[in-house]
Amino acid sequence: MKKFLFLFMFLCLAMEWGHGQIGQKAFCDTTLWHSHSMFIMVTGSGGNYEEVHMHSYKMVLRDTIINDTLYQGLYTCNQDFSLSSAVFSGYFASFDAQVYFGNSLTDMNIIYDYNLLPGDSFSFKSFNNPQDPNSYTINVNSSDSVLFNGIYRRRIQFDNFPGYNVAPVWVEGVGDFNYGLIFDYGNIVFCSWVGSGNSSLECFNENNLPVIGNCQITSVVTDLHTSKFKLAPNPFQNTIHLEGIAKINGDIRVYNIWGILVFSQRCIHEDFLDLSFLPDGQYVLEYAGEYEIYRQIIIKSNN
Repeated sequence: MKKFLFLFMFLCLAMEWGHGQIGQKAFCDTTLWHSHSMFIMVTGSGGNYEEVHMHSYKMVLRDTIINDTLYQGLYTCNQDFSLSSAVFSGYFASFDAQVYFGNSLTDMNIIYDYNLLPGDSFSFKSFNNPQDPNSYTINVNSSDSVLFNGIYRRRIQFDNFPGYNVAPVWVEGVGDFNYGLIFDYGNIVFCSWVGSGNSSLECFNENNLPVIGNCQITSVVTDLHTSKFKLAPNPFQNTIHLEGIAKINGDIRVYNIWGILVFSQRCIHEDFLDLSFLPDGQYVLEYAGEYEIYRQIIIKSNN
């Protein structure tokens, strides 16, 4: 558990809601979800059975501080996860292992609570039945930690929804492991009511590193012109020369092979990036500008 706390806090700032403090990041800086739901529909009385498939493509791209609170933006996009297709969908905020979501800053609702213990219950929000907030209240079956993408994370496993064969399973930094990033669990129950319904997390990506499936941002800039962007030498020993990028507004981030952020810095006209503190190995260097993201594998070696 101590290892989990250390690794997860490496990516986050631990603060509390409502006390003028920043808060945590609920998800990695770039996170992608592809969720798929299916149900069988009967067309008319005695009609044919028809499979109906619903796909959801969402991504977290950026964070911002508003009124001393850290928020992450959620975007809905097309199946290619194209940045040009991204449409803003709402805000995330996280405090003390509780994740809130809202379409506006004045309407935030708790969607994940990783403090829950066996025997506790949680009411899943559903727009299908807003008059009965307890219609989707189910109990926690177990609570533990799981190693996922190189990080120990809290996991909450629930009892099944009535009449449904797959229970919600929350994993910190992922959302619902079985269903993906779900805000209206009523859609899941609806699928089971109609018959033979199921939902699944088809793809999950952190910091442009596929973890489940193979989804990636397709409009990531991976071949900037050499007159605009250069990294040298590579492999490197202690420092990398940055050519072109130092005059561009953006952020430099370095991730290890497990997708854990090990270094971040705002571009402030530096010519060299000092990474002497890193152990030898392979890393992903990311430049994130306002409209483009560039990633390149770098290798630190003193041999």
